[in-house]
Amino acid sequence: MVRGQKRFVVASYQSFWTNLFKTNKLERNFYETILIDVPCHLHIDAEFSLLTNEKTEQGSWYEEKMIQIINDIALELELVDNVNKQLEWIILDASNAKKFSRHYIVKMTSGKAFRNNYHCGAFMRRVEKRILETYGQDMSTNPFYLWSEKETEFIYHPSKMNKTCFFDMTIYNQRRQFRTVGSVKVFFFCFSFFIFSCF
Repeated sequence: MVRGQKRFVVASYQSFWTNLFKTNKLERNFYETILIDVPCHLHIDAEFSLLTNEKTEQGSWYEEKMIQIINDIALELELVDNVNKQLEWIILDASNAKKFSRHYIVKMTSGKAFRNNYHCGAFMRRVEKRILETYGQDMSTNPFYLWSEKETEFIYHPSKMNKTCFFDMTIYNQRRQFRTVGSVKVFFFCFSFFIFSCF
């Protein structure tokens, strides 16, 4: 296959997971397509460059604060029951020496899901609003807004958007591909598999 081409496959959950675990770990490069108007779990893509943000807090600080804020808002909106009062977090780590990079899949303890990907985005906008209220409206000094990987001047320019939020707000769109549990992010692969489903 020509580099960059993709191969699309539709499979049942049972057959997909059976074959996934038979595949060499370094060759598991599978993605799930979250369809436009199908229920899904909350999913978060968090990433920042360690090279251009050397003096910032470690990624664990951002993760801890983000998880606390999301748990608080979920409790306020009654998305978790009063017994458990916590969400179930699945964390997929693709960090390396150059960047902090994690995907999060968040499940409500009540067994509920968000109506669609846009509703996930609406929830995360509440999270971003809470972060701005807590850590300051000025993105140039708010610790949750970090220098982009290609930044060289380290001068905040709103028009350049050279500081971005710890978590990516652009993923809540049509037909978003999200890496599945047990998969790796490998750039030299000539094809990827996509699974079409809702969770």
